[in-house]
Amino acid sequence: IRNCLLYYLSYSLNIEQSYMEKYTTLLDVTKIGLGTLLHLLDKAEAHCKEKGIPEEDLLTASLAPDMFNFTRQIQIASDDARRNLRLLAGKEHIKMEDTEKTITELRLRISKTQDVVNELTPADFEGADSRHISLYWMGENFVEGKDLVAQLAIPNFIFHTTIAYAILRKEGVDIGKQDFITG
Repeated sequence: IRNCLLYYLSYSLNIEQSYMEKYTTLLDVTKIGLGTLLHLLDKAEAHCKEKGIPEEDLLTASLAPDMFNFTRQIQIASDDARRNLRLLAGKEHIKMEDTEKTITELRLRISKTQDVVNELTPADFEGADSRHISLYWMGENFVEGKDLVAQLAIPNFIFHTTIAYAILRKEGVDIGKQDFITG
């Protein structure tokens, strides 16, 4: 968290950071966030068992009718973690099918994502600042690696992790700020 705050402060003040600081921050935020998602899944499963409600009730819940449900929030956070880090490292994105229907399957998806993230080393990010990265929705456009981290990778990953947390809160799962921060 400290690295993330320092990164955003230096980015907003236009202070130059080394590629290592940027990508170490992104790795840290991603690893912590994936741990948080696993913790949230544990809490969701315990809630379903304690209250005697079907998992599907939580997995299909959303904050608003036009928002993605809990399952999709987990899938997107998982996709962001793998895709952004691998593309920044100059590697091909490892895609996963979005077929999860249970908490156990979502937990497995996050564990597989952690494995992919843990394979990366700081050396993989050499040259990432100027690497041209085009995401599927960008068409012919691209963003440089240095901008992807602050403008898209960290904010989007944190957004979907936060929305997953908020959905569980809305559905009455006994979680609080500490569950989000420490995972």
